[in-house]
Amino acid sequence: MISSVLCMSSALRGKEVNTDGVEPWSQTCQTTPSCAFAPASAEEVAGGLAILRRANKTFAVRTQGHMPVPGAADINNGVLMTTTSLNSVQYADDSKSVIQIGAGNSWQNVYEVLAQDSLAVTGGRFGPVGVSGLLLGGGISYFSSDHGWSANNVVNYEIVLANGTLCEANAQQNSDLFWALKGGAFNFGIVTRFDLTTFSVPYMWGGSAFYNASAVDPVVHAYASFAVASGGSSDPAAHSDPSILYNATSGEVSVYSILMYRGNDPAPAALKNFTDIPSTFQDFRVEETILGHVNDTNPANFEVGDRRQLFAATSLVSCAESVYLINQTWFDMIAANPHIRNTTDLVITNTYTVLTPSMIRASQASGDPIGLYDPLGNGILPVTYGGNWVDAKDDEVIFQFFQDMIDELDNRAKQAGLYYDLIYLNDAAPTQTGDIFQKYSNGTALPKLREIAQRYDPDQVFQTLTPGGFKLINSPA
Repeated sequence: MISSVLCMSSALRGKEVNTDGVEPWSQTCQTTPSCAFAPASAEEVAGGLAILRRANKTFAVRTQGHMPVPGAADINNGVLMTTTSLNSVQYADDSKSVIQIGAGNSWQNVYEVLAQDSLAVTGGRFGPVGVSGLLLGGGISYFSSDHGWSANNVVNYEIVLANGTLCEANAQQNSDLFWALKGGAFNFGIVTRFDLTTFSVPYMWGGSAFYNASAVDPVVHAYASFAVASGGSSDPAAHSDPSILYNATSGEVSVYSILMYRGNDPAPAALKNFTDIPSTFQDFRVEETILGHVNDTNPANFEVGDRRQLFAATSLVSCAESVYLINQTWFDMIAANPHIRNTTDLVITNTYTVLTPSMIRASQASGDPIGLYDPLGNGILPVTYGGNWVDAKDDEVIFQFFQDMIDELDNRAKQAGLYYDLIYLNDAAPTQTGDIFQKYSNGTALPKLREIAQRYDPDQVFQTLTPGGFKLINSPA
């Protein structure tokens, strides 16, 4: 809980924040900042940053706070700048081909505006997630097969640089910075607005389903068929996000699956292998916009609450063998570590989303530091092992277990020739923060990112005064 709120608004017009506005999503990120400041404009961000620089005061920047990495969007004994007051959502002009999104928005806010015109963007799959975090980490959307990373569809960034300058970064102005921000995280400045291209989505079929343990094998087999280039994922309108869940207290295994299909086909052939599986609950239907689906498919643990959260990520090449290896490793590690059942109310998840060949081509056409390539022509399969629990005394055991799971999967994937050297930043573990950027573009992007950071932030404000999260300075050379 915040102990005090320094009245930076005596120098600026920014709003003081009550503690409800700065609570983190994950209780692993609960800290005690010395001050909370909520600028209401880009100019106030610049003014606040100038004060912080003069005082040589450490700070963190938070939008919706859904990154469960301690220090990424929270700070002890420093200033917490919350951007939730930067919440405008408006079209750039009457054509409505570009929407300008204040950095403090959630995707829910954005979709509510777009739904009025049957439009969409490559935004987050869950409404409570913040705009800034998703886009600065690359971002996966329900439309990625057509449009690449979410960040590939940003046409302009409004950003406050370390020297207090408010500038634009796009293909014509500051084009090197424009490139770096498409996955380069919070290393170059404070983005105050994102301008994204829009596209028409008049109908969207989809929803979610729950299954008991008997459906694990059928769901895994369905995804093994879906994830290959000749499978259902070859239809760019189709999207599948299965999650296998293990309750460490009860030992219960279950499955939660999100399916989406762009269009009004009530029975998409690309997803038939999934919809044929008997479920305990499902709500698949056609909606006129994506908004209705985003409202109804938010996992319960995506709301701010009293639980502790953790992600850990790695990647394999996309093929049936990879799908089976991911799941076998997950179950093997649970069986080999019975001590995790002594934790309090731990739920472990195993989720994967194929980055299709068409998605990779779209990202390559746009250009970004992540630099995907497609070694087998089947795409890439990022994996996220997730966990949520309630008791801080279990943190060390759970963090170590997740690191062991990732290490074991990486070792098995390398032995099988299935490993792909990518950690999806938005799902990375605290122990992986130094490994992200050295993997970008097959190892070639890091020197360029460092050159750009030096050009726009020669005093390393965003490396040293914002000490947490994913920093270039922490990446091995």
